[in-house]
Amino acid sequence: MALLPATLPPAPLEHITMFKVRSLPFGQVDRVAIEIAPRPGYHFYARDPGELGEATTIGWTGGDGAVVEALPVPTPQKMVDGGIASWMYNGLTTFQAKLQGNRDGTVIAKIHLAVCGNACFPIDYIIDRPVDALPVHGRFDSQAFVLAVILAAVLTAAIAGQRIQNWLSKLTFVQKRPSWVRRSIDR
Repeated sequence: MALLPATLPPAPLEHITMFKVRSLPFGQVDRVAIEIAPRPGYHFYARDPGELGEATTIGWTGGDGAVVEALPVPTPQKMVDGGIASWMYNGLTTFQAKLQGNRDGTVIAKIHLAVCGNACFPIDYIIDRPVDALPVHGRFDSQAFVLAVILAAVLTAAIAGQRIQNWLSKLTFVQKRPSWVRRSIDR
C-alpha cells in the first residue's frame, strides 16, 4: 500500500480528506476526521454492511505520542434490492476520532472500503500525516461564538429590563383618568 496525501480524488470518489476538528468552548483541536464523498451514483457500505457489500473499516493509530481513539460511526442508510438488505452511505460521510496526548504527533488512518455504482471498486488507503499539517475545518468559529454569547447577554438583559419595567409600572400609584376627562383636558 502506498502512502497518500491527505486529500486525493480517486475514480469513484469525489474525495477522501483528513482534517482536524475544533471544538467548543475554546476552539481546541481534540478530534480528527476523515470525510469520504462518493461521486454521484456511487455508494459505499457501512462497517456492518448486512447481507451484501464489503465492510468499510478505518483503523486509527497515532504516532509520536499522539493517541487516537475512534468515535461512533455515522448512521448508515438501509437499501433493499431484490429482497436483500444492505447498510450503506450515499453521500458525504464524516468519520471522527478523538485525539489525545501529543497533538504535535502524527495520525495514521488505514481505510478500506468498496465504492459501488454499476460495479464495485475495493479501495485501500493509508493516510499518515502530522497533526499540525492537517487543515482545520470550521466546525467552531471563535468570533461567531463570542458574538453569540454577546447576543445572548443582550437578549437576557432586554428581557430582564422589560420585566423590571412591567414590575415598576405595577408599583407606581399614578391614577389613570377616564377617557372623558382626558378629552376635556386635551381641548
